[in-house]
Amino acid sequence: MGDAVYLGKAIAETVLDRVGGVISEGLAEAQKRDAERRKFFEEFEDEVRARARDAAQRAGGAGAPSSTFAPPAATGARSAAPRGPPARAVQAPEAVDELRAEVAGAKAKLHAIRQGKPQGGAGGPGAATDE
Repeated sequence: MGDAVYLGKAIAETVLDRVGGVISEGLAEAQKRDAERRKFFEEFEDEVRARARDAAQRAGGAGAPSSTFAPPAATGARSAAPRGPPARAVQAPEAVDELRAEVAGAKAKLHAIRQGKPQGGAGGPGAATDE
């Protein structure tokens, strides 16, 4: 009967060690994937911000305000490493106001261009209506 106690204890320890190892490996893999996912989204966000900033600069020419978009390095503290304070970041209401002004200007130019063209142009009937 003494052997059964030791055998049971050995079985329990072996099972716990193996299950513990499997759980540890699973948690490590989950943490690794989470870190990779976060890195992917941070890089994606940085690329989107850079492209938006470049497009805004191209659309506005040399005198375009480049402060509408924060530089990729100033997107906040989403990772463990601090990135520093935002550089020339504009508050959201200011950026929205600037975009609205640009849209209004573009609509005015489009309306003027459409007024200069004969009726029934490339847009077809009803194409010159503003919303």
